[in-house]
Amino acid sequence: MILNKYDEKILEIILNSGEVDLDTIKKKFWEGLSEDEIYHVNLGDNVTKLYLAEYIRKSASYGGYTLTRKGKKYLTDAIEA
Repeated sequence: MILNKYDEKILEIILNSGEVDLDTIKKKFWEGLSEDEIYHVNLGDNVTKLYLAEYIRKSASYGGYTLTRKGKKYLTDAIEA
């Protein structure tokens, strides 16, 4: 599965925040995007895609999202590349 820069941004937000709820992801995700990008990105689709591909999961204790091993490995590989 090929991830785009918006998927990577979501993974980085979760990595930097640890366990994070969807509202916090939304706030941080929209920061720094141009007006054109805002109209062409569907955050819900990206989060769902990452969840179904098992890059993120719902935290049982918190109710927010955390990275899976697969998500952490993807970010580690992307940094090393």
